[in-house]
Amino acid sequence: MTNIFDAPQLPASGQVFLDHVGCFVRDIDKVAEAMGGLDITLTPFTEQQNNGKPAGTANRCAMFGRGYIEVLTPVSDTPLAAQMNSAIDRYEGLHLICFTTSDANVTAGALDSQGFSLQSPVELRRQTADGEAAFTVLRLQPPGMPEGRIQFCTHYTPDAVWPDRYLAEGNRARALSGVLVAGPDPREAAGRFARFTGREATETAVGWNLKLDRGALTFVNVPTAEKLTGLTAPDPVWIAAIAVADRTVDTELRTDLGPVSLIRHPADTPPSWL
Repeated sequence: MTNIFDAPQLPASGQVFLDHVGCFVRDIDKVAEAMGGLDITLTPFTEQQNNGKPAGTANRCAMFGRGYIEVLTPVSDTPLAAQMNSAIDRYEGLHLICFTTSDANVTAGALDSQGFSLQSPVELRRQTADGEAAFTVLRLQPPGMPEGRIQFCTHYTPDAVWPDRYLAEGNRARALSGVLVAGPDPREAAGRFARFTGREATETAVGWNLKLDRGALTFVNVPTAEKLTGLTAPDPVWIAAIAVADRTVDTELRTDLGPVSLIRHPADTPPSWL
């Protein structure tokens, strides 16, 4: 396995990176406390905007040396907040996987050619102490994908998104490396995500693996996910675990954050499901 820290924070032209995952919760502070126990620092509570208007959601983020984990909560009555509440009613946990490319327009064209119907691009903005964080986000038309909010983004302001002061030593030593996705038909899901990302899925001993230019997704059935994580599936389709490469550990460690398993593994060794 190539050390994930050898890859840059943002992709070059033609590359697809696993950018971040999103955990939808009612109580952000509770999750922040649990992450703090792992020496992971979260950014301050920030309300989001879509195209210059309140999104009805807010977040705190664990910014890593590569990628990040976003923790989101609904804060007002908007369509986006209603979608989030509906997801939380299914289960509190991971409902968002975001990939990143260098050019949102090129990516939108590629998705259209693969038969994916997109909403109008969202120009997402949030104010930080380091300036305005700016992204273009590509989301699917409803109903989207059964796994949750699966999307692309293009970053324009990496210094505002990954400022040094939020890359505390514990965060800087980590990198988002993988996601474990459970469902009734892993082969179908892997094929669909392969079309979405323009990458090839391959069969493994436990399911199907989709390797990106940085990071990977693994698709398994629910009994396999329960065995790998030690958790009980909260839903027939379930984003079950996050893999985080960690320079501070020499063996794989698992921490359960509600219905999400956080797997920390040595930076030069893949998670056990690979």
